[in-house]
Amino acid sequence: MPDNPQNPQRFRLKAAFQYCLKNFFYLALPLIVFIIYYFLYIRFQSSDYFYRFFQEGFLPHNIKEYPKFIKEVWLGVYQSYTPFLTTNAVRFYALACIFGLFALYKQRRDIFYICVFSLFIDIALSWFRIYPFGRNEFIGGRLSLFMSVIFYISICYFLYALHLSKKFYIRIIANLLLATITIAAFVAYKKPIIKHQFFTYQQMHVHITNIANNASARDVVFLSELTKPAFFYYSYLENIKIPHKIINDDLKLLESELIQIFDSGANIWILASHYSFELKEEIMIIARRVFENKADLTISTKDGAMFIKIAHKKYDSAPT
Repeated sequence: MPDNPQNPQRFRLKAAFQYCLKNFFYLALPLIVFIIYYFLYIRFQSSDYFYRFFQEGFLPHNIKEYPKFIKEVWLGVYQSYTPFLTTNAVRFYALACIFGLFALYKQRRDIFYICVFSLFIDIALSWFRIYPFGRNEFIGGRLSLFMSVIFYISICYFLYALHLSKKFYIRIIANLLLATITIAAFVAYKKPIIKHQFFTYQQMHVHITNIANNASARDVVFLSELTKPAFFYYSYLENIKIPHKIINDDLKLLESELIQIFDSGANIWILASHYSFELKEEIMIIARRVFENKADLTISTKDGAMFIKIAHKKYDSAPT
């Protein structure tokens, strides 16, 4: 289509619209992926506690709250993307990302549109309280994990654009930046990757394996409703099937059910994640008040998973 020198702005907008129309599927792919992810996973976590837990991870609707949001949430989450693990590095990465997006706009507009559309989806999901960015210092939490791909692409293209410069000293700077980031990444991540020091948030996996190995056929396992996705996931990984009951919302009925099961001679295992503070306290109170003097009672709330074992005193309890 011939250019219109009298109205270049209109021509650029029309060209952009035609590009979006032609590549609609690729631009919509992030949204399609998220919709699938939502119906298979996120909607099971949609609860009042989930939104209270991640309240600070959503984009504020009040502009006065943004300085605090950037300082306490944004910088904290995204410093985990950098091998330097400092907020100063985040500022460099943020600038590199912006320059990278600008370079993509000038040289690879197709990738630019996909990146911007993906970011738009992420921002909209957080703004409308559908999915949070994450929590301070937790990488891979929620939207921050999805957005990491966009940031890495932009930063890499920024370094690539510098490397293509005709000026020798700019190419030297690009190579030095790349070498520094690469070396820092190896130094920062070598220790935790080899020793698995930071992989501690699989406590649910540990408890499920413990139950599978030590529970008898008579034992009864209780789960909270929000625990089911993680429970099924780790059960699938271990290729095990554990019969279970869902914790009754009526705590009086739950207490009666626990007493009845225990009096029948069975041992009880209770497992919960993404639980509210109130639920945790109530169940722990019931367990201690009813069973502390007549059972071997084990209670753990380490790393966000609540585990309770109520065993008869003759029961040879396995270590947890």
